[in-house]
Amino acid sequence: MLEAALLEFADKGFDGTSTRQIADRAGVRHTLLSYHFENKEGLWRIVVKNLNERFRVMFQSRLEATTDLESHLQLQLIFEEFIRFSFKNPEFHWIMTHEASREGERLEWLLSESIQPFFLTTSELIAKAQSTGHFVQGDPRHLLYLFIGSVSRVFMIRAEVEAVLSTSFDDPKFVKRHMGLCLSLFFRDPG
Repeated sequence: MLEAALLEFADKGFDGTSTRQIADRAGVRHTLLSYHFENKEGLWRIVVKNLNERFRVMFQSRLEATTDLESHLQLQLIFEEFIRFSFKNPEFHWIMTHEASREGERLEWLLSESIQPFFLTTSELIAKAQSTGHFVQGDPRHLLYLFIGSVSRVFMIRAEVEAVLSTSFDDPKFVKRHMGLCLSLFFRDPG
């Protein structure tokens, strides 16, 4: 049921999704969904909490594993992991896009639960990498949005990208190539 809810919320957003559609997609009775989840809002929060937890675990583990490295190397490894996560979890970006496009309680909740902690830590790493000449100059938070956009948009429009580039996302070389291009847009060799 949670996987069906994730796919429905990613496809249609909160407002475009009904619990009946989720039940149909999961192949269960609507009453079963209602029994397990208080309402659509409660179901949405559980789905997003699970997704955010996957993201938080990825981010925290990469952050902790790289604390001994220089800031630009730590940042690069975190960004590489973010790209792999984005490839495996495009629904994360769809849900974030649906909710981030308008003000409201769900956006406020997302900001406090996942967006602000990630942005604070990552922006600090960007500023440190900028100070040594290893990262393009500009507002670190704005640059982080640009990085996220360059990474995620390709995965969100998979069918188009595969058709235009005559490639398959199943080819590990594609993700590696995408990663290299995204990183090269932002990282610098101060030489």
